[in-house]
Amino acid sequence: MTAERMADLPVAFVPQQALAFEGRLGFCPAPGRWRADVTLERGRLLDDDLASLRAFGTTTLVVLLEEEEMARIGLAGLLEQARRAGLEALWFPIPDGAAPSDLEATARLVERIVDRLASGGSVVVHCHGGIGRSGTIAACCLVASGAEPGTALGIVRNARPLAATAPGQEDFVHAFASAWERRGAIR
Repeated sequence: MTAERMADLPVAFVPQQALAFEGRLGFCPAPGRWRADVTLERGRLLDDDLASLRAFGTTTLVVLLEEEEMARIGLAGLLEQARRAGLEALWFPIPDGAAPSDLEATARLVERIVDRLASGGSVVVHCHGGIGRSGTIAACCLVASGAEPGTALGIVRNARPLAATAPGQEDFVHAFASAWERRGAIR
């Protein structure tokens, strides 16, 4: 996995050979909120990060922040701003420091991401810090691409140490793998 910088937005992309799809999958911290320099104008930082994502070829932004969390960190209009920047915005709120609570809903999200990747799209998943929730969803996408759960977790942790290590996140990736396999057998 390589970490690429888009106007300094640190996006970690999974290696292309780890995906069974044409598109690119990356994960990162919240656009407009990852910089330590608070003297910069917040709205401009977000606009710059979204424009950089778009210019770099990102087609879909997956937002894992909860509504209250977006408001608290100054990103209340993030979904609309992403759409105005030309990005498809998929919203799937997960509480900070937690794993998703619904396997089937997560499978539907991953299926949507996989559809975009299969058609050659570039998908970037983000949470607040770009480690736990986003690493968990990235690992689930790798599982959907055919990786074993341990391998998928290793790939995302190679990109960002401590990815998907909050309580329940690693276990969720393993449970997701079983559910994804069963889901495929049902189709």
